[in-house]
Amino acid sequence: SDSSSTDGGEIVEENGSFFKIFYGMSSDTAMKKHAGGVAEYRSSEGKTVKVPYRGPIDETIRDCLGGVRSACTYVGAADLKEMERRTTFIRVTQQLNPVFTESTKVNPTNITPPPDAKRAKLS
Repeated sequence: SDSSSTDGGEIVEENGSFFKIFYGMSSDTAMKKHAGGVAEYRSSEGKTVKVPYRGPIDETIRDCLGGVRSACTYVGAADLKEMERRTTFIRVTQQLNPVFTESTKVNPTNITPPPDAKRAKLS
């Protein structure tokens, strides 16, 4: 997730920065929130992650489109259809998912928090 204002996740503030909290339904967070805690016979399996809040989705889409335009320029393609003829695509079967590691990418744009942003402290 890009943690924009249009996706799920609770928005929290920590030291003046805004983040979105996401959790799997088998996580400790979900079990505490929806089932009153982790049952004795179970263990939590899911993760809870905190990612920087990036603002409205249109900025993220603009970033993605800019990357596609740049890739077309690199290979000399006038459009996406031509890109297929000018490149060789390689299937990647293993990669690191940065959502489950400490996120370091921060949007340099100053973001105005949404009115419903909670000022909760993270533990």
